[in-house]
Amino acid sequence: RERSSEDEPPPLEEKQKPRPLTGHIKCDTFEGHVPPSQIKQIVKKLAVHVAHFGRVFEEKVKKQKNDDPSFVFLQSFNKYHSYYLWVLDKAVKSVAAKKEKVPLRGRSSETAKAHRG
Repeated sequence: RERSSEDEPPPLEEKQKPRPLTGHIKCDTFEGHVPPSQIKQIVKKLAVHVAHFGRVFEEKVKKQKNDDPSFVFLQSFNKYHSYYLWVLDKAVKSVAAKKEKVPLRGRSSETAKAHRG
């Protein structure tokens, strides 16, 4: 079969540092290629874990699942990658909001507020 451009990685460039988790996407609806429901479930679960544990976790999964077609959305050249980034952004916002609402253990609410700055 012929290979399409979405099957091929971009040209090798110097090693990139992991992108920071931002939470800056302002759109509530996604406009682009939406993956099938099975891939959507994987995207959502992974996005929540990456939001909690950071890009280091994402890089580990990317290395472990490099040949798994269910995780090809992690590659920036894949048509579902922008969907993954959109879901990840929403997960980052959700995790940040939960951290703001939950006081730190073993501290009074005054101390927790002062700690959050």
